[in-house]
Amino acid sequence: MRRAETRRARRQVSSAFSQLLNLHNLSEEISSAQLERAVRMGEVEQSTRSTNRSFKKLVAAGKDPAEIYRAICSQRVELVFTAHPTQARPTRALARLQ
Repeated sequence: MRRAETRRARRQVSSAFSQLLNLHNLSEEISSAQLERAVRMGEVEQSTRSTNRSFKKLVAAGKDPAEIYRAICSQRVELVFTAHPTQARPTRALARLQ
């Protein structure tokens, strides 16, 4: 391929990728708006967004508070720095891909 064709192909790929990301962001906004509307209309229950509310739901479902505490204490947190949450890939997953 000639140099000009290569540049044009790169621009087309980057433009297509940019459009893909724009469409993805738009679909996220629409989905979020639809969910908010459904919550307002009483069609669905609002998702749990607070830790206290989550704990109360678990206890109401019959989970033992001590069991919840042990489960939380045994969790490991791995920080992943990324530009967008959909790009998060733990290092172990990346190692398997290589």
